[in-house]
Amino acid sequence: ASNDSTVRLWDIDGNPIGQPWHGHEKEVNSVAFSPDGQWIVSASNDSTVRLWDIDGNPIGQPWHGHEKEVNSVGFSPNGQWIVSASNDSTIRLWNIDGNPIGQPWHGHEKEVNSVGFSPNGQWIVSASNDSTIRLWDIHGNPIGQPWRGHEKEVNSVGFSPDGQWIVSASNDSTVRLWDSNGNPIGRPWRGHEYWVNSAAFSPDGKLIVSGSLDGTVRLWYCGWQEWLQVCCNRLHYHPVFQNPENGSDVEIAYQTCQKYVWNPQFPKQLHNQGAAKLKEKAFSAALEDFKQAVQLNFTSHWKDRLAWQSVPTDNQ
Repeated sequence: ASNDSTVRLWDIDGNPIGQPWHGHEKEVNSVAFSPDGQWIVSASNDSTVRLWDIDGNPIGQPWHGHEKEVNSVGFSPNGQWIVSASNDSTIRLWNIDGNPIGQPWHGHEKEVNSVGFSPNGQWIVSASNDSTIRLWDIHGNPIGQPWRGHEKEVNSVGFSPDGQWIVSASNDSTVRLWDSNGNPIGRPWRGHEYWVNSAAFSPDGKLIVSGSLDGTVRLWYCGWQEWLQVCCNRLHYHPVFQNPENGSDVEIAYQTCQKYVWNPQFPKQLHNQGAAKLKEKAFSAALEDFKQAVQLNFTSHWKDRLAWQSVPTDNQ
């Protein structure tokens, strides 16, 4: 989707397929595939929504219903409905023929920037320039109160694949995670230096990617298990873990790492040998012990991630 008023289709190598699709009269802000991949919906600053086939042929006439620019569109999981969000501060639901379902949904006080269905198709989440997020049922009834947490406009919002979490991106330079009841999970995620325009879950729900006007893309861990893996990996070589005392917080942490991250048959002897060799400044020998411990005791998924781990070498 482009400010040149066209839509383009590309192959995975970045080669354009055919010619640009002409049909909108102004900038195109959002596009989305149908679940079966046969249709594409687009939203434009000409205040319309359009449906296209995979060859770029517009299906029927533009869909009129919004009074201002349309910022976001998305298909329902069953492909029967399309939701749209507009600068007229409303959300609209459409059937596949372009007929609006019911009246516009009012609830936000300013422009609505982003909208999307839950994986089960029963809920719709929206983000607005009024700095709030809202949850709606399929009939357009707002669920509960607006979700407040961001300090500025919210630009992007989306469900996790399992429908349990919502991620949001804001002009306050943060990304936030929420449960489905609108409770913020932890503190805002800080890392971007300017407005965050977009955020989305990975298909497995373990990662979140965000894009910002600071010119960067960032990748984040979003589940407790992923954060636990990070914490355990960082603690792996800490001296306090060499001899955890019975009943201590250290022992509890050690057992948690053992249970959820490290192989229960973790060879403590190798670790202790390496630690002892470090004290003797036998760095090469210690490194070999640590390498064996890593090789034996971390899951295959994390073996590839340990290259950056802070393991002493002869040069340190």
